[in-house]
Amino acid sequence: MSHEPGLLDYVCANADKLALMLALETLAGLLSVGFFLASEPGTPTRVVSGLNVLGVLAIGGFTAALLWACHRR
Repeated sequence: MSHEPGLLDYVCANADKLALMLALETLAGLLSVGFFLASEPGTPTRVVSGLNVLGVLAIGGFTAALLWACHRR
């Protein structure tokens, strides 16, 4: 078995940067939800902010999963 660091070791070495990125993604998600709720149905602003919310959920979920994997190590 090799004792060389793997990809997760390199990722977890930057866990503080991942936590900062998750905080910024959370802020972007909250702003997008705010725009979504403030805009009228059927407008382009509502569609774009809805897509932003979905994108932030996907990217934030992946970042949170990486942080969780690093924390469990």
